[in-house]
Amino acid sequence: MSKLTCVKWFTFVVLTLSVQGFVEADDPPRRDKRLPTSPEVAEDRQVTFRVRAPKADEVLLKGFAPIETTPMTRDDEGVWSVTIGPLEPEIYSYWFEVDGARQLDESSRYVKPSRTPKVNLLEVPGGEDSLTRFNPDIAHGTLHRHEYLSDVTDSVRNLIVYTPPTYRDTGEGKYPVLYLFHGTGDHEGGWTVEGRAHRIMDNLLHGGRAIPMIIVMPDVHVVYKDAKDYRRRIADEFEQELLTEIIPFVEKKYRAEQRPEDRAIAGLSLGSMQALRIGLKHPQKFAWIGGFSGPVVWENQQALVDEFVAKTPDLNEQLKLIWVAVGEDDWLIKRVQKTHEAFKAAGIEHEYQVTPGRHEWPVWRRYLVELLPRLFHEPNPAAR
Repeated sequence: MSKLTCVKWFTFVVLTLSVQGFVEADDPPRRDKRLPTSPEVAEDRQVTFRVRAPKADEVLLKGFAPIETTPMTRDDEGVWSVTIGPLEPEIYSYWFEVDGARQLDESSRYVKPSRTPKVNLLEVPGGEDSLTRFNPDIAHGTLHRHEYLSDVTDSVRNLIVYTPPTYRDTGEGKYPVLYLFHGTGDHEGGWTVEGRAHRIMDNLLHGGRAIPMIIVMPDVHVVYKDAKDYRRRIADEFEQELLTEIIPFVEKKYRAEQRPEDRAIAGLSLGSMQALRIGLKHPQKFAWIGGFSGPVVWENQQALVDEFVAKTPDLNEQLKLIWVAVGEDDWLIKRVQKTHEAFKAAGIEHEYQVTPGRHEWPVWRRYLVELLPRLFHEPNPAAR
């Protein structure tokens, strides 16, 4: 082993946190007494938003549907407020606009994971059967956060790994692995903070609906959008980092199975493009592929798919499942439809769904709920 490689692996730093302790603190964080309470969710699921802006002339609540642009009202102390709802149990995104300037809700500790944070998150509780709900009465897995020096990007990078409750409790046996990717603008925390992948997995395991597995959530942004040749580099360089650094680390650090039938790859939007492309290009590495709301490539999809088939004529025999889904109101639906058509034309067996919804996290959480129980089981040929 080279000196550089020794240094690289030695620089991996891990912070291990139980999912229960990481997500649900016994006591809420201290709130600045000068800040108003916001958001405040009532028992009837009406939500009140507040922001202190005594010098402002206009303050608006904004967000993604169903939160609409709504004027707020100022009181005598300069606090603006508005009440909306009731809202269905779900995780919502919102922000304020103060005299035309976008502003986060400083009273809330929940901020959407992003390279440039500009959206708050609101979780409206309820729905006892919700798989994103934190259930204190079941066994919880563990989230591990790693920091490492990448030779591919020549920078310090991060990834999060989920291990199921039995991994910790038994201390023995190997586990299949899902490599799960976020979308543009997010980072490695997207699938835990907003996607709730760990809660979904815990609840599925408790109900006996999924096989215990390790979930690896890396940062897919090896370059930024303003980088030269961005699309090619974010595809090629992340593929290189995944295959030469991330997977070897996971399989050295964790009790991970190493056969292709024990590896899955999936992602949303940009992460879907990366998962589909890498998975089809390397069936000797991954037998399970999931694409949420993203095409296999931005342009010339048929040519790329045909290239994969030409290089691996027995692709259908090597792969267990290709699962692709997109919302009917998603802005990428036409490109995802072209991926479906390219697969059909090339004779690639796959499952394709068009569901209600837009390009948004509620849709992707539902897709994860549907995909996880399918992984690492023998597929049903009739479902293809």
